[in-house]
Amino acid sequence: MNEKEEGFNSLLSVNSFGSFWLMKSGVTLSFLFPNRAVGAKLCNFDGCSKSKYAAFDYCGRTHAEEALKKNGKQVKLPSGPCYKCKLDSCSAVVFYDQALGRVHDFCSFTHAQKYKALNPPNPNALNATSLPVCSLPGCITKVYVDESTEPHMDRVFKGDSWELGLLTRKHREYLPLAQYFTSNWLKTDSTPTVERIYKITPPTAVQEAYRSKSITNNRMKLFHGSKMSETCSFGIKLNKAPCTLDDCSMCQIAKHGFKLAKAGSNRYPINLRYGFGLYFSPCSGKSNDYVGKDENHSGKVFRVMYVCEVALGNVYETTKLFDEKPTEYDSVHGKASPGALNYDEYVVYDEKCAIPTHAIVYSLR
Repeated sequence: MNEKEEGFNSLLSVNSFGSFWLMKSGVTLSFLFPNRAVGAKLCNFDGCSKSKYAAFDYCGRTHAEEALKKNGKQVKLPSGPCYKCKLDSCSAVVFYDQALGRVHDFCSFTHAQKYKALNPPNPNALNATSLPVCSLPGCITKVYVDESTEPHMDRVFKGDSWELGLLTRKHREYLPLAQYFTSNWLKTDSTPTVERIYKITPPTAVQEAYRSKSITNNRMKLFHGSKMSETCSFGIKLNKAPCTLDDCSMCQIAKHGFKLAKAGSNRYPINLRYGFGLYFSPCSGKSNDYVGKDENHSGKVFRVMYVCEVALGNVYETTKLFDEKPTEYDSVHGKASPGALNYDEYVVYDEKCAIPTHAIVYSLR
């Protein structure tokens, strides 16, 4: 590689859509985008939990190439308006290094340098984290951290087949998840503060069961509120592991996954508006309505909520307050509408169609 190529690759390690590609290692970073992570459709590649990129079926070119290769097909070369040089005065297609699989932001190194001169970085753009930031001018996304060398896990609780790890604030998933949670609260009568986040590794059987359903390729990240036992303090107190109490839905879900038999056990004595199923919402403030326990510390109310991945399959949409799912559909999307729901919610009717990924501990004042 000559000096010009090396400089080009160093400068253009992220594409024009905001740190979507980590070109050096071939890792896609769609999880860093608040507007695509919660309530977003997920990549069609089996086992991938990242969001689809724009209107495409996969999170990025790497998974698209791997998926199509299995069927003897190839991904087309970058073309069209999605791959236009980022320099405003240029309409050329961006440079694509086919040998390395690198899609760059600009058509040439000259235009990259010109863009950098015209768009100096904002030194005050990022103040929420001390982690290194992408060097692309104008980008404020954190750089990728290799979890195998820097796990940033404070402590881990383990059972026979499950694991919960407490993320430090330097963990690459912490800040994006905290931002997703607060930005999707939507309610104005209360304001949450994220206190800590746990990463959940459910039992292998639960993961495999979900994987068998997630091939529907219509998956979303959604919130789920559930009750805790009055004597359980998991998440609220740092030294407390998940409890073993049968009436603690929060800990039972973390250790065993969702159980349809428990559906509605956390609700007030009213009919389930869309039938007997598992209820989720893209609005964290709505899911907060179903978190069944408060614990007070220093004038703050502490609660715990799940971030989940849900395989929706064929979705029936309704604006009615009470409705019944037609048999040919897999799930229901209750859409917010005047005189009915204030916030959207989703319902699935098979416990294999949902899996918890994170537990967010938050406080309310």
